[in-house]
Amino acid sequence: MERNFLTALIPDPAWCLGVRLKPFSLGHLVLLRRIGSPFVSPAQKQVELGDLILAVILCADKFEAGVEYLGTLDHASAADKETLEEWGAKAAKLDLNEEVTAFMAYIRAADVMPQYFHSAQGETQQIGSPFWQVVYLNLHKLTNLIDTEIWNQPLGKTYCDYIAIREQEQVLRIKTEEDEQVEQMAREYYAKRAAQEESLNREPRSVEPLNREPLNRGGDDSTIQPFNDSTPDDSTRN
Repeated sequence: MERNFLTALIPDPAWCLGVRLKPFSLGHLVLLRRIGSPFVSPAQKQVELGDLILAVILCADKFEAGVEYLGTLDHASAADKETLEEWGAKAAKLDLNEEVTAFMAYIRAADVMPQYFHSAQGETQQIGSPFWQVVYLNLHKLTNLIDTEIWNQPLGKTYCDYIAIREQEQVLRIKTEEDEQVEQMAREYYAKRAAQEESLNREPRSVEPLNREPLNRGGDDSTIQPFNDSTPDDSTRN
């Protein structure tokens, strides 16, 4: 468990299109959502070269620089257009599939949150605000981090900070290694049980033969007296 926090605090370096990327942050997530990037879109979209170039430009710098860049994107200067053309010429020489895969791995490595349980006393109501907004407000309200630190620190660290705060509030509890072992044992048990039930359902069922033995009216067969069908003699009549 501690290893997850350490990796979140100090993520592995990442490169794409020959450029060293900043650690993927909450600010990068917001920027990519803002432009409808297919890399963070809920809908499956085909990634074009322009999508990758723009995502790399934003993630190779800090959040504030990305906000400023997007503000001038619709009114790009001649220098900016020349820079984009240079990016395109450079990217065209690379394998697009490999670069897209590398960028997706960069996001996945950062977008990891510690697993946790909801506390029985914790709040369970649904929240309509985007999750990234909830995380930002909690860190802004409950820590001494300033805006630029929240937007630019590694996303994994942001998530770990948020989860640790909620755990201190007893809203949730982080899963321990023991919890994971118990869950694994439970999964294995139920998987084995399901396999056994499926095996039994596949086996042909034998049909029990009809029981043609005489009905037992009480006691064993030796105590059952036959019905007397003989006609009584006259001596028995009144």
